[in-house]
Amino acid sequence: MNKLLKIGKIIGSLVLASISSSIFAQSASISAEIDKVEILIGEQATITLEASFNNSKNVHLPYLSDTIVSGIELVSKSKVDTIDLDNNRKMLRQNIIVTSFDSAFYYIPPFYLYDGEQKIAESGSLALKVFTVQVDEESDEVNDIKPIMNISVTWKEIGKIILVIWLSVVALFLIVLLYYKFIKKEDILIVAKEPEVPSYVVALEKLGRLNEEKPWKNGAYKEYFTDLTDTLRVYIGKRFQVDAMEMTSDELLKCMKQFDQKDSIKLLEQILGVSDFVKFAKLTPSEEECVRSLNNAYSFVNDTKVELTPDENLDTNKTE
Repeated sequence: MNKLLKIGKIIGSLVLASISSSIFAQSASISAEIDKVEILIGEQATITLEASFNNSKNVHLPYLSDTIVSGIELVSKSKVDTIDLDNNRKMLRQNIIVTSFDSAFYYIPPFYLYDGEQKIAESGSLALKVFTVQVDEESDEVNDIKPIMNISVTWKEIGKIILVIWLSVVALFLIVLLYYKFIKKEDILIVAKEPEVPSYVVALEKLGRLNEEKPWKNGAYKEYFTDLTDTLRVYIGKRFQVDAMEMTSDELLKCMKQFDQKDSIKLLEQILGVSDFVKFAKLTPSEEECVRSLNNAYSFVNDTKVELTPDENLDTNKTE
């Protein structure tokens, strides 16, 4: 008895499932329409699929590959539009663009609507006739490929090229200028290097200041002779390219002998001799010796300087 009840339940379940599936299938439909039934080779036709069904998450249109049937290629397909209908129903719509490159009469089989993996509705079949371009060999003349043509360049075109190049150079210059002006924060300036003042001019100017200040009158003998000899040593170092500042008086006089400056050496010898006595022996020189040393310094510089011009003759600056 129990076995009969179990068998009855199983049969009942199968019958109910069959009935519900049949009802759902009857409530779903799919249609396929094509806008052209005849096309030339390479032309395109549009197939429109529309399906309606009771609301279900698993219902979908067929998944199409690159080829609908052999000879008909899928060019593109639109996104599936979902439209809500009344009575808890939905509609799906999709456009499929196809073409063919072989002339023939093509049969397009039905498209199916699926609920998951199960087919629940099918459309009608379609047909497409593809024609080739007809060529009348008797009346139509067949021409060979035309040869390569040489196109001459006009002055107008050359002018355009020159204008483009010129504008490109100007634009590049402005970009560089703006970069250094605003990004690098640097001004583009060309600074001319000032010419170096000749060493003898510097020496004569310092001797002129000593002549105006006359520090020996205030008893600053050591300071006076230090400034006087340092001025001459700097001048000698630049004029004769020797390290005069690091030499003793005897070494400097000996070094000067190689430059064949006999008269000038005597002037320098007097200045250095008095200066050494004042700085090291603390001798108090007379005003006459101070003035004489300054005048000898003027003479030494003027006698040994190079590129002497009349305007630079400063012998009149000697102290009397």
